Amino acid sequence: FCPIILECERQENIRRMVTGEPFEHTEYTFRRKDGSTFPGLIYADPVFRNDEMTGFRGIIIDITDRKRIEQALHESELFLKETQKIARLGGWKANPHTDYLEWTDGVYDIIEAPRTYRPGLKEGMKYYAPEDIPVIREKVAACLETGEPFTSEARIITETGKTVWTELRGL
Repeated sequence: FCPIILECERQENIRRMVTGEPFEHTEYTFRRKDGSTFPGLIYADPVFRNDEMTGFRGIIIDITDRKRIEQALHESELFLKETQKIARLGGWKANPHTDYLEWTDGVYDIIEAPRTYRPGLKEGMKYYAPEDIPVIREKVAACLETGEPFTSEARIITETGKTVWTELRGL
């Protein structure tokens, strides 16, 4: 048994623990007897005897490793966003069978569209110069059929009407 002290600003959950009301797991900072702290989740249920709450039983799960991984992922995402911005690079995922299209922030920057805009694949194609669309469709179809990646140059017409040459790659 290792005594642990719960440090939390979520007094509502502490009140629920004391009064025996159920509550869902919540993330807290726990402090060990030696003063060190760790992030954790607590799952707790009240214990009743003769309709009177006599305490609670629960489990505390140390999520230090998960928090470390989440932080590394967050830093990686920030690095990728900054790199895309500097290089004027964007990525996209698409499925022509479902009209699904997802852009990274870099694509939004290149086409000068608001981040809230969520076109399908058919609508997203409108940004390519009309004379480039048949070549793009042909290359995408071949990629889907054979699995071979492709590279092509294509012009994009931005929201403000500028023409931008891009290199399009499909995997």
